[in-house]
Amino acid sequence: MNLDTDYIGFLDTTGVQNVPNTIRTLYEPGTKNSITKNTKKFKINATGFQGVNCESILQITSNTRAHEFGKIIVEIRLANINTPKGQHLLIDVLTNPNLTEKYVVNALKRKRDSSYEYREKINDKIYDEKTDYDSTNKNIINYAKRQDSNNIDKKDEEKRNNLLKNLNTQEIIDVFKNEPKLHIVLDNYTVHHASLIEDICEILNINLIYLPSKSPDLNPIEDVWGACKRTIKNSYIIDKEHLRILFESSFYIEVNQETYYENWVNEFL
Repeated sequence: MNLDTDYIGFLDTTGVQNVPNTIRTLYEPGTKNSITKNTKKFKINATGFQGVNCESILQITSNTRAHEFGKIIVEIRLANINTPKGQHLLIDVLTNPNLTEKYVVNALKRKRDSSYEYREKINDKIYDEKTDYDSTNKNIINYAKRQDSNNIDKKDEEKRNNLLKNLNTQEIIDVFKNEPKLHIVLDNYTVHHASLIEDICEILNINLIYLPSKSPDLNPIEDVWGACKRTIKNSYIIDKEHLRILFESSFYIEVNQETYYENWVNEFL
């Protein structure tokens, strides 16, 4: 890694929720104080990238599946690129209709067996004399799930394939091989090692640097999370959208403070 030629940053995912606030009400003399608690809780998932010599970003996602994390990696690269052409190419990747829920469901409907084939295969499983009752039931259920266009795993697979197909073009490969290499320091969360992520990083000239197991102290962004969560803890949260806005604003205030990562840079660079 070279601070003069490469981009360097730290990545981590965290869950954020409000702490039920406590309100103390003083009654008339001679009566006891009462404590009323707001018991509503709101939670969001956030993935943050803390840039050392490049742009930091925060992404709020509904889940941490591979295709969602893959899009986050693309967003990080989009925020850290020199050429307008590269920016336009990545925007086209992320806004391609083939990543939308509607497109994916319709694509799975087209790929599933016809009504005739469906009935035939179910009949084959029912009348298979070599299979016992419980196994037959299991086989039918599994087959029906695979044919369901709303099957979560099938939709995720389709989105992963489409995202990689959108990225894996000679034009994008040629543009990003000339971009500064982006080094991302992150932990060993399972999705970080997904083959999709490795393929995306190879295309976009990104190097993933995995920390040793059980060593969050080596990732400076953990201190950013701590500061953001202290802000949330001391705030009255109205709803989930308020939580998101407050977390985003506190993140962009904290993440740009060099004191969080200067010791890491001095130690390792």
